[in-house]
Amino acid sequence: MKPVAWVFWTLAFLTTESGAAQDVTFGDASAPDAVQITTLASNTPPSADATWQTAQLPLLSDESDFGTDGAVWLRLRFELARTPQAAWAVYIPRQRQNVAVYIGNNLIGTSGRLEEPASETWNYPQLFEVPPYLLRAGSNEVFVHWFASTHNESYLSQIRIGPEALLEPLQRERYALQVEGPVVVSVICGAAALFMLALWVRQRRDVVFGWFGLVCLLWVVRNAHLWVQEPLLTATAWEVVSHSSLGWLVAALFLFAFRLMGLRYRRVEFALALYPAVGTLALALAPDGSFSLIERWYFLGLLPIAAILIGYLCWKAWKIRTFTIVLLTFGAIVCLGLGTFDFYALTVLYERVEQVYMMPYGALLFTLTAGWAVIDRMVSDQRALQTLNADLEARVAARERELAQTYARTAELNREAAVFEERRRITRDMHDGLGAQLMSSIALAERGTLSAAEVAQLLRECVDDLRLAIDSLKPLGDDLNAMLGNFRYRFETRLAAAGLTLDWAVEELPRHPALTSEVVLQIMRVVQEALANVIKHAGAKRVRIEAFFDAAKNAVCLNVSDDGRGFDANSVRAGDGLANMKSRAAQIGATLDVVCECGTKVVFTLPLALASGDYLFGMHR
Repeated sequence: MKPVAWVFWTLAFLTTESGAAQDVTFGDASAPDAVQITTLASNTPPSADATWQTAQLPLLSDESDFGTDGAVWLRLRFELARTPQAAWAVYIPRQRQNVAVYIGNNLIGTSGRLEEPASETWNYPQLFEVPPYLLRAGSNEVFVHWFASTHNESYLSQIRIGPEALLEPLQRERYALQVEGPVVVSVICGAAALFMLALWVRQRRDVVFGWFGLVCLLWVVRNAHLWVQEPLLTATAWEVVSHSSLGWLVAALFLFAFRLMGLRYRRVEFALALYPAVGTLALALAPDGSFSLIERWYFLGLLPIAAILIGYLCWKAWKIRTFTIVLLTFGAIVCLGLGTFDFYALTVLYERVEQVYMMPYGALLFTLTAGWAVIDRMVSDQRALQTLNADLEARVAARERELAQTYARTAELNREAAVFEERRRITRDMHDGLGAQLMSSIALAERGTLSAAEVAQLLRECVDDLRLAIDSLKPLGDDLNAMLGNFRYRFETRLAAAGLTLDWAVEELPRHPALTSEVVLQIMRVVQEALANVIKHAGAKRVRIEAFFDAAKNAVCLNVSDDGRGFDANSVRAGDGLANMKSRAAQIGATLDVVCECGTKVVFTLPLALASGDYLFGMHR
């Protein structure tokens, strides 16, 4: 509703301004717009004997030959019945180029800097205050020095003279429409451009943000010529930039619309970019006096291009029928209508130089409609993302439940496999160890070849082997320190009964995942076998058991030594028990060596493969 309200407010304003002009009295009441004009290169008002001719306002540079730049003087005469008590004013709604206003020979003001580069104040309504003491009863003269250009279009609107209290509201309202409105729109478009370009920088793949930001930025450039008074460019360059920007704006606007709908037409887009490029070049190379003509043809060519593209948008909007596309198409149609109205006023109604240009306000409408379209797309994308996230979360939750069930089943199978493996190990140990030993003992006992003491000894060994197997099934069966302690407690009495003194030199050994109950059991069987050999064959007095962790080798070392007679390690008969111990060591990846020097020393070494370094000397790091 805002654009419609602006239109009605503008029409009401123009009607009010026209009515107010009737209260201003000129010398020729029947022709209030008639002025006298002369072309004289002078910086002071012409003398009374200068050659004057009558002309009608508004003045257009292509209707008269004004000669040298800045040589145009206008004279307006008006009658006053008495000297006014309050200030009067001279009101000029629009002028191109600048003006200087005199009451008699007294300068009362200028529209801007007159020397080159002159100020760009063509769209600024000018109100020059006239002090009461400069007026008198009877005839008064106003001189307007108009710096019309012979190189570009120049025009001068109607000139109103009257009480300042009457003309100031008209100037203030027109200033709001012609200057302040475009400034506000430019600020809004600039803020939208910065915001959208910042979004595009963060999300380069979503080019809609970039195109929207570019369109808003081009709107700022296009509207700037309505309010920028001191451009940083030269006058010619500024004209080229401000007028050619409209073509770039049209191209960017439709490329934005295509991207928003997910469309891409390479040839059409190339043509859209080619037209403003050629137009910019033509404006930049335009010879003196032809810039306005090229500009109008350039603007005229944009109208059918925009109409065709808007027709295509209407067709797509009819097919898609989404609120976003319909709203964007509506904004484009309104912008085309405002642009057509301005072009009509610039060409057909060129004599109405006071016409307020409406297309700058199309920028506000476009920013609102396109901004809504982008926001709607962002919200839709966000909702789609939320839906996708919810779907993914549901799928992940379902998969987690499946994995939990699979893990539980796997854990159950692992437990069953562990129980089965433990049973198999116990069965194997009982069969190969205790079972074999009992069977051989029974066979010997039946033949009567064993004495009672030998039978008792065999039974003790069977009991020791059974206790080792039972200890390996306890919760601490994988703790080598605990197993060695239990072994010492149970075996020290047998050593003492055999006349052996035990030297115990066992250090704190590390807890390690590699030291499973089966590995520890095999280590203890090696120690048991070594001690049994000492009791049976060594004839020793002392036996020493030492165990420690070799950090350099990252291995557990366990030695059993005695001070007995020793034996030949290469003897086949002597090597039966030794071969058994080496076989057990090999099963768990350990090495076993026998040294026969001043007795016998069995050296057992078990490397520990520290995969992660999480365990060291029984403690977590």
